[in-house]
Amino acid sequence: MNRDRRPGFSALLVFEIRKFAARPMPWCLLAAIVGVTLLLGLIRRAEDTGGESYELFAHLIARTLPFTAFVAMILGSLAVNHEVGAGSMRALLLRPVRRREIVLAKALLLAVFALLSGLTALFAAWAFTATVSDFGAVMITIEGLEPREVIPAAEMAELTRKLGLATLLPLLTAACFGLLISVLLESEGSAVATAIVGYLAMQVLGTTLPGAEAWLFPNHLHTALGHLDELAGQVIAHLAEVRDLGPTSAACLVPLAEALLFVLVAVAVFEKRKLPC
Repeated sequence: MNRDRRPGFSALLVFEIRKFAARPMPWCLLAAIVGVTLLLGLIRRAEDTGGESYELFAHLIARTLPFTAFVAMILGSLAVNHEVGAGSMRALLLRPVRRREIVLAKALLLAVFALLSGLTALFAAWAFTATVSDFGAVMITIEGLEPREVIPAAEMAELTRKLGLATLLPLLTAACFGLLISVLLESEGSAVATAIVGYLAMQVLGTTLPGAEAWLFPNHLHTALGHLDELAGQVIAHLAEVRDLGPTSAACLVPLAEALLFVLVAVAVFEKRKLPC
């Protein structure tokens, strides 16, 4: 980037992408997600528990997606403070670059990587399950209602896709939450520890405080995974809620709103913060 000319946001974003792509950690994490999925699938099959199709799929993503959320959050928690500590942020700020554009570029990159990681986990679980079983119609017992309802294969696939979308968005929020922590704390170790403690604290609060579950992003992920587990287990209490899922539903809009809030706060803090560089 030219030192005397203010680079555009697209140039800054390309610069961030090149730095990110040059690091081995993101690619190792994507490979780890695939490897863990395959390993868990093989272990599940070796146990001969009888889990097939959607049950096996739900089992796999219930273990890989929380791991993916932690990965996205930890990468986010190192996005700014790592460069400050390494001195590369100083070189960037010597150019006529707006601080808010730096944060926004990092936020966009982290969000894309979080979604890519989630899609990788979903695809790996789906691909493994499809090789060992068939996705077909499922007979569902809705709690409190009789008789049992048969959900055709096409609708089961659609409901699973909706729940998949609902599990992806909290990953984006986790990455943005980590980014905010990386702006607030200079120490990389403290940032990672704070992000993990904050994630776990929100998860606990969501299960103990009435109404908090709807507003704390870790619980959005676990709620969607719980619905999928119910659906796969053929006994579900929230079938109508799952059928109503969509881009404008609260399960999708609330995590996006939280992610935007985290990014805006990170921008405001980074604009005012004095950096040791």
